[in-house]
Amino acid sequence: MADGTLPTLDNYAVGTNPIGNGTVKPFTVQAAKKVQKPAFDAAAGTQDKTAETVDKAQEAVKGAQEVLGVENYSLGTGGISSQFLDTFKKYYGYDWTQDMGFPTERAPGMSDSDWAALNYLYQGHLAEGRAAAQRDAAIAAQEQERDTALQRAYINNEKLLKYLPTQLKRAGMSGNLGATESAYIDAAAAYGNTTADISKSFAGNVSELERAYGDAAAQREATLSDRLLTLQREENARIEAKNAETMARNEQSLQDVLEYTQFNTGAELLEIIKSYEGKVSDEAYSDAMRAYELYMADPANVQADKTFTEKQEAAKGKTTTAKEDEDALAGKTSFPATDQFGNEYKIAINGQALDASEVNGSKLSKWVTEGLGYDSPYSKEIPNGTAVHPRLDRWYVYYNGEWYPGKSV
Repeated sequence: MADGTLPTLDNYAVGTNPIGNGTVKPFTVQAAKKVQKPAFDAAAGTQDKTAETVDKAQEAVKGAQEVLGVENYSLGTGGISSQFLDTFKKYYGYDWTQDMGFPTERAPGMSDSDWAALNYLYQGHLAEGRAAAQRDAAIAAQEQERDTALQRAYINNEKLLKYLPTQLKRAGMSGNLGATESAYIDAAAAYGNTTADISKSFAGNVSELERAYGDAAAQREATLSDRLLTLQREENARIEAKNAETMARNEQSLQDVLEYTQFNTGAELLEIIKSYEGKVSDEAYSDAMRAYELYMADPANVQADKTFTEKQEAAKGKTTTAKEDEDALAGKTSFPATDQFGNEYKIAINGQALDASEVNGSKLSKWVTEGLGYDSPYSKEIPNGTAVHPRLDRWYVYYNGEWYPGKSV
């Protein structure tokens, strides 16, 4: 009989790979982060600049930036980069740093799809960094152009205001308060329009850069999503193939149990069948349960189960040693008589134990139950060495749960 050890399905649940269990999270657009602004170029603008004028120009630029809420941008921690860093730490147990590059060896337990997914995330992380650096450089250039333009506009306005009284005097309007006021208002309006146009142009350019960056980021994330989804599908296909192969082996193993009667009792058969639940197809499991029901519907099988159980119980209760068993089965041990003749008996040399089918329902069984009063020919109450002779020419000796051909000493 088989020892009951059965093949089992491997733990190939989709939820154990990083694509299916949520390690790779939905993509998010990378967050912006402030960086050091480019140094102000004091050499820009006209040659007519004093230290005081430059300081005022810088203050004007700063004020315009504060009003507009302008920020610089750099690579953040969201999106693909965040996913790569999180996934790397999940498998390796420590943080990835720029100097590491892509790992040369897999972390313990990483499958082919895990390794491929990590590589895709790494390549996406590099691409995201390059794109962010290019965007930041372009925005920095726009900031420099804006700062220079604002500085030049401020200096030009300061020059205009400085020489405006002289121009009004030459025009003969120095005493005309209305004309003077109008000239200063026009100058302030022109300066305001210029700075507003500069700021508007800057904001539009930055918005376009951000839009282009966002579109490219979305495309990168969509491409990565497709690749990871393909990996997941391929992994699931491998899992399904592996499970189908394992299930087929299990079904064949269960069929062997049924076909070659690799069990001793119906209870043992039921236990074996139940151990295959969920590891074979529903159809195969149902067929096996029907086979069990048919087995138990046969009275001969029920009696065989009872006999086997009784023999097992009797064998468990034996008190003899291995040497005593060896001598008894070799016909070297004599047992006290249980008959009216007072003879002693022993197991016939090389005698083989009788099969239960030879005992149950036979004259021997009737002699033991009716003559000796036991409830079964395999009752655990029957003492070792009990000898009976249901036929005058044949004797039988009971020993450790089995009946053997015997002979008179």
